[in-house]
This record gives sequence, C-alpha cells and structure tokens, in this order.
Amino acid sequence: RRQDTQADEHQALAREVTQFRAEFEGEQAATSAALTGVREVIAGVEQSTAREISQLKADYQAADSKTAAALEESNRTQAQGDQALAEQIGL
Repeated sequence: RRQDTQADEHQALAREVTQFRAEFEGEQAATSAALTGVREVIAGVEQSTAREISQLKADYQAADSKTAAALEESNRTQAQGDQALAEQIGL
C-alpha cells in the first residue's frame, strides 16, 4: 500500500494505491491473480472530484480458458456499470 498527498495554492490531491498478488502452481494448472486499486481525491478552487479504479489481472493455463473468459466478461460488465453510475452522479 502506498499513500501520498500533494498540495499547492490551487488544489490538493490525496492518493492511495493498494496492490495484492497471489500465485498457485499445481499439477493440473498454474494460476496467478493481481488486484490493483487506486483511490484518489482532488479538491480544488473550482471543483472537487473523487474516483476509485480497480484493475484485476488473472492468468490461467489453457485448461482454464473458459473460467478466464467468464471472469474477464464479469469484470467488463462491472466496469461498464461503474462508469454508468459515475456518469449518473456526475463524476
């Protein structure tokens, strides 16, 4: 986890980056997954914004390609929903 802040006379920025990684090697398959999350808040003279970005990366052996495809589709659907919600609330 990494946290940092920046400020000047016009705006302030706070950011937190969190990373997790796991790997597993078995007889039938090897898998790895990584999750990176970024939370950011910007407060300025004219406007303030907040956003959260999550990136999931998973690697599977060919035997698990259907699982990988389903996971990617699920993440794509969730990202589209998050984007629609952000647009709806004006972020």
